[in-house]
Amino acid sequence: MTKFLVRLFAPRGRIDFVLKWVLQIIACCLLYAAIETLVNGYPSEGFRDHFKTVVLTSAPFFALALWLFGHMYVLQVELAELATKDMLTGLPNRRAFMEKAGRASKDPGGVLMMVDVDHFKRINDTYGHATGDMVLQTLADHMVTVIRAQDTVARIGGEEFAIYLKDAPVGVVQEIGTRLSQGVMVPTADGEERVTVSVGASVADGVRAIDRLLSEADEALYAAKSQGRACLVMAVCDAGSHVF
Repeated sequence: MTKFLVRLFAPRGRIDFVLKWVLQIIACCLLYAAIETLVNGYPSEGFRDHFKTVVLTSAPFFALALWLFGHMYVLQVELAELATKDMLTGLPNRRAFMEKAGRASKDPGGVLMMVDVDHFKRINDTYGHATGDMVLQTLADHMVTVIRAQDTVARIGGEEFAIYLKDAPVGVVQEIGTRLSQGVMVPTADGEERVTVSVGASVADGVRAIDRLLSEADEALYAAKSQGRACLVMAVCDAGSHVF
């Protein structure tokens, strides 16, 4: 209820602030006039003086109330963003991805990809965590440029990312997976180094839940790691079995 009231009364700009402020004053004046009429008859003696007092009293009160509603609205937006956004890369987090991809996976033809950075521990151990963070940020930016407008990419933990491709033919999946697996060049203390990723993918059929698709893509990802990394492996489901 509180969230609804905040969204209802919070001003969205200066003009909206003034309009809501004036409307609230008018509503207060009408309410006072209605009460005055019911109690004393209209107009009663001293009505104008009392009316001015109501206006002068309510105006600063409503201005303060609107400012507080606006401040609470900003806090709500920031908290919602913190709950659904990965602060390092700026991508959606696991929670946001599971919600959005879970809805999209109810339609067949989509593809869920699991993406893992190759030799990420070596990068952290050799160049430090600051370089490791830069690698994750660079790869996140790269993934955004590789996928299509209707697709979703998120960081779901550590050096793992997830991508959901909506209505993606095999050719599109292979093209995107290949471009992703090639990785990016990142500056290090020893000069530039290419950082690649391994990709596992699972095709949605509109029946299997998002958790199942994620598990299948994760198995395909491990297959990609075992096949030498820097490649895409598609999970093919047949009567519950997985063939890579």
